[in-house]
Amino acid sequence: MPRKKANKAPAGKPVKKAIGRENIEKYGGRFLAILIVVFLFFLIILFMQVISKDRISSYMVRKGSLTQDNIYRAMLLKDEYVINAPASGTLICLAPEGEHAGRGSRLFSVDETGSLMGDASSGDYSPSEEDRELLKNEIDTFRAGFSPDEFRETYDFVHSLSSEINRISARSINDRIDSVNGLATFSNDGDGGYVIYSADGMEGITVNDLKKSLFSESSYEKKQYMTGDLVDRGTPVCKLIRSDDWKAVIITDNEQAEYFRKEGYCTIVFKDRDIRLSGKVSVSSCDADNSYCIFTFNSSVPNFAAERFTDIEVKGSATEGLKIPVNAIADKTFFTIPKEFAVPDTAEEGGNAVFLKQSYLETGESSVLKVEVSVYSETDDHYYVDNTQLKYGDVLIKPDSNAKYVVRDTDVLRGVYNINKGFARFYKVNILDENSEYVIIASDTTYGIREYDYIILDAENAVDDEFIYE
Repeated sequence: MPRKKANKAPAGKPVKKAIGRENIEKYGGRFLAILIVVFLFFLIILFMQVISKDRISSYMVRKGSLTQDNIYRAMLLKDEYVINAPASGTLICLAPEGEHAGRGSRLFSVDETGSLMGDASSGDYSPSEEDRELLKNEIDTFRAGFSPDEFRETYDFVHSLSSEINRISARSINDRIDSVNGLATFSNDGDGGYVIYSADGMEGITVNDLKKSLFSESSYEKKQYMTGDLVDRGTPVCKLIRSDDWKAVIITDNEQAEYFRKEGYCTIVFKDRDIRLSGKVSVSSCDADNSYCIFTFNSSVPNFAAERFTDIEVKGSATEGLKIPVNAIADKTFFTIPKEFAVPDTAEEGGNAVFLKQSYLETGESSVLKVEVSVYSETDDHYYVDNTQLKYGDVLIKPDSNAKYVVRDTDVLRGVYNINKGFARFYKVNILDENSEYVIIASDTTYGIREYDYIILDAENAVDDEFIYE
């Protein structure tokens, strides 16, 4: 008997089950892939937001003062008495330059015949070993400190070396001068002074003669004399600084000049010699924008007897307070609300105030809301508040009165963003002094900051009430 074949399931059913499984695998995998792509997309966006966000840096407030960078080129005015050559011939310097010559001291001679000097370019005196060593030291000192950026020092060196040569030669010549004929010798017949063998034509200038063109060194010319130079009769060859009183004059803007004038006395640092002197200040007009600032001294004139121009630094009295960077300062606009509209006994100094604001219900009825607002500053008559609790056009009602005030008037405060509590809050500042990098602010300002507070270093990155993550 033939065996009976087993019944088989309909051909379509197993196929349907296979297709269903494939659909799950197919569409489930696609859905998971989409989720991963969406997750990665938002992750990338979050990452880009983080790296593109300006980093907030903080600064701890400390006490300090400002060092003003007041460096000027000054013109020096002295009591200078010019002496002209009494004859034409070869100059013989008899008094050491820079030293004080008393009444009757020989200053110089002019050799009309050449009997003493011979060839005008050289003498018959041979320097001693000690003199040679002094000259060598002068040259070595200059060479060690020479800088191409300070080429002006080269002229000072030449002048110093000339003075030393004059001193050496004068020591020998003075011993022989009485025995030589044909010399026109000039002796000091006045009260004496510091001897300088140069002239620049500016010896007679006083503070009454000041003008801007005098400060132009491009046209300035000084003639330096030394033993052996040929001079003409009537030309200046020597001068005496006859007084210890002298002046340094600068040109500065009117505001800075007024600041110096109020100081009364300023400490002046002479940069080339590192000398500090206290100078009495006076001011005179230069033009519409600038003034002559004049500093008067009564000592140290020998150090500057041969100079007409020099670099100085003017130091006024330092203003002390809280020192913060200029970049931390911001300007912010506030509403100004009359104090009489605040609810009595609710305003706290340096804190909040309560106002009565007119409001309307859905039914159209008028009502009054108490609004507590943060106060950022105040005057005798007004509070300064921001636009978070009150808006432009809000109507405030005066307590125990029907008087109303519409919020609209504004004013600007300067301040910084305090982050002591982890979020940025504006605090006003009272600036006492400033330069290009820092400002000095008062440390006792109501609504202000205190020493050791933390503020945002760059106010441009600050957002009100934003939480700070450094």
